[in-house]
Amino acid sequence: MRIGVLGYGSFGLVISAILSENGHYVIVWGRNPERIKELSRTRKDEKRLKNFVIPDDVKFTYDLKELDNSDLIVSVLPSHALLEVYNELATLFEPSSIISLTKGFVDEEQLPADFIKSMFPHAKIAVLSGPNIARELAKKLPTSSVIASHDMEYARFLQTIFARPYFRIYIHDDVRGVELGGALKNVLAIAAGMVDGLGLGMNAKGALLTRGIAEMRRLALALGAKSETLMGLAGYGDLITTSFSKDSRNRTVGELLAKGQRLKDILRDLGMVAEGIRTSDIVLKIADKLGIDMPITRVVNLIVNEKICFDEAVNMLLSRPLKEEFYDRG
Repeated sequence: MRIGVLGYGSFGLVISAILSENGHYVIVWGRNPERIKELSRTRKDEKRLKNFVIPDDVKFTYDLKELDNSDLIVSVLPSHALLEVYNELATLFEPSSIISLTKGFVDEEQLPADFIKSMFPHAKIAVLSGPNIARELAKKLPTSSVIASHDMEYARFLQTIFARPYFRIYIHDDVRGVELGGALKNVLAIAAGMVDGLGLGMNAKGALLTRGIAEMRRLALALGAKSETLMGLAGYGDLITTSFSKDSRNRTVGELLAKGQRLKDILRDLGMVAEGIRTSDIVLKIADKLGIDMPITRVVNLIVNEKICFDEAVNMLLSRPLKEEFYDRG
């Protein structure tokens, strides 16, 4: 197959290598011509993927038109870039088959799959998510992910395209649930990093994540997700990984904020997008509109926007009225 990959971040490069290993012709698009030329020449991204070598047969381009005639478009863009890139893509050609790996929201009205479907209503659409830290995948350490589509035959087809001996793929029909799990866990991973940075201990981290899961479930079910999806790879599986991994961008942002670093300095040094920052703004707007209680998300949002300090944040969570554990059941 001829596969076009949108995005040359760490996950995009590793996925491109996986697809190449599976015998496909892969061409990776990125906006920055100098960066594209560098990747094509060196076959490395030492800052983000140390000791990882991009296969020689993975091609690079900064011209979107070169992705025309692709049998499959693999979208590994940060959420904030979707609108611009897809609007440009729509002026050039109409893809017939797209899978999105973005873990975030386009805006408070749309998740990536809904947005892509609105742009290309005749295309087959799927999403992929799960506990897939790029640096571990680059080392071929074992993991699993889930591909979801409303067309299960299409999902099964994509399952064979992406699967490797170290990358086990499951399939599901709950597109919305898989996307919401991937997006919402990023906010909680920032909170988990804050617990680490403040040295509050594993009791606090376990409690925070458990209550965070309750927040994920409340919002996701209200937005049409299936409860079982949140218990799977794209929900709790991804949350656990992202909240504990030293290679998790979102957890790292939370930890460094708690240790006193400024957000702009952290993001500059990371050189990568931490989706949970933007997602916290969008999720809070949705939750407020729907009247859904999300105290951890609110505290994370207030901290990243420098509206409260950490002492206030901890007090806000611990001084809330005492309740039943499952006060929101039913």
